[in-house]
Amino acid sequence: MSDPLQPRKIPSGRRPPTGGGEIVTRSPEGPWRGAALLLLVLSVAAVLVLTLRPAGPGSALGVPPLCLTCGDAPLANAVRNVVLFLPAGIALGLLVGRVLPVALAALALTLGIETAQLFIPGRNPLLVDVLANGSGGALGGWIGIHLPRLVSPPARVARRLAPGSAILACLLLLLSGWLLSPAPPSRELAVSLAPLGPPPAEAEPTTADPRPRILQARIGSEELAHGPHPDTPRLAAGVRALLRPPTGPAGGVDPQVPAATGTTLVLDFLPGPPVPPGRHEPARTTLFRIHSGADGREALRVHLLPSGGLAVSPPSRSRAFGLDHPRLHWADALAGLDPADPVRLVLRSATGQDGDPSGGTRQGWCVELALPGTGAGATRSPAPTAPTDPRIRCRRAPDPTLGWSLLLWPPMSGRAEVLLGTLFLLGLLLPAAWWSPGRGMAAGTLLAPGAILLLLPLLLPGIALPHPATWIAFGAAGAAALPRGQSRSRSTGRSTGQT
Repeated sequence: MSDPLQPRKIPSGRRPPTGGGEIVTRSPEGPWRGAALLLLVLSVAAVLVLTLRPAGPGSALGVPPLCLTCGDAPLANAVRNVVLFLPAGIALGLLVGRVLPVALAALALTLGIETAQLFIPGRNPLLVDVLANGSGGALGGWIGIHLPRLVSPPARVARRLAPGSAILACLLLLLSGWLLSPAPPSRELAVSLAPLGPPPAEAEPTTADPRPRILQARIGSEELAHGPHPDTPRLAAGVRALLRPPTGPAGGVDPQVPAATGTTLVLDFLPGPPVPPGRHEPARTTLFRIHSGADGREALRVHLLPSGGLAVSPPSRSRAFGLDHPRLHWADALAGLDPADPVRLVLRSATGQDGDPSGGTRQGWCVELALPGTGAGATRSPAPTAPTDPRIRCRRAPDPTLGWSLLLWPPMSGRAEVLLGTLFLLGLLLPAAWWSPGRGMAAGTLLAPGAILLLLPLLLPGIALPHPATWIAFGAAGAAALPRGQSRSRSTGRSTGQT
């Protein structure tokens, strides 16, 4: 039994017990207070930089300020704003020790930001931003108040936190895989072909009418026409087949060109003049679109980006819930082309080695462009039949470690995707491993998420195994759990010997 005369430290912010003749002292506040002050300065600076700089293309301009569900991905926008104010809330929670002052401070800061956005180009103050930022600050304040106890919880509490956080990690991986799986709408499908809007005066794009023109569009052997599709189930099946996981050999003859599998989408089009930066009118940017006529939900979209870029948005369940999803962005796909030069785009599922941006033999899908010849003898036809300058870009099929992309998917390299996926997975695994009181529980909390990552591709068509590099997160989480488990074991042994 411990000596009652031995001074005992108690956590900062808790009132010392009275009576009992036991001497108590407060634990030093220096480390936590210094870290909280640094976090507060950095997080507030980051908030101001991200919210007060002029917005680029794709901003929230045009969204009604009081609408809570408007915009391209309203739920993702709300969750992003909650996360944005979490670090500042945690810092204030550590410093203040009460949730209400933290929530009021977060609310005052976001009201000031939204007011300033009235005078910033490209910014649009929204009620949902105010509510989400205030909620993020309040949640962060609660976490900050309990953070010292969560970092080093008693053994009894840790035994409950470890399995609970492991279950939460499994649920988030399952949800991420389900939301990222391709699931096009299956009722009242319609096809939109460029040019959108009034009928063009000329057959080719001009300065007066720069909209792109679709010359021919087909999925498999079926020709597609503008307007409602007469056979929605067949078209939905064709869209699903576009991104169906390949079952053929894992790689083509040329490792740079993945082997084609399944159905293909073929678009012959005239791109028109490059879209100026900051211009995102649908008539100028939308090239091809399959969508539900009932609710407008997109099944597949091909659109132009500023300065000769191209983007393909595949079907995803996440779109129905107001979340983001990975896309293929090709920044210079059409750069340097004459506006009237015909281009052929082919979209197909594929397997390959180096065609996939993440590297390795992976399943995914590819976009191939056949550009017109540039030699003196090159001739132009209404629809190109033989590629003279083929280009190809691929991306891997989504996997549960891309769950972070449901909140925001900016264009990035394959290596950056893998890095963020590894950090996302590590963030899910680390709490359970950290709180595990022993090696056995730590192994159990890591085994269940690993099994989910291996089984989901078998249960959800269109979901792939994670990139091999992301599995390093399991090793990092196990390495973090080992010293914690040993220290708790020694602590338990000492307390048992003293009793």
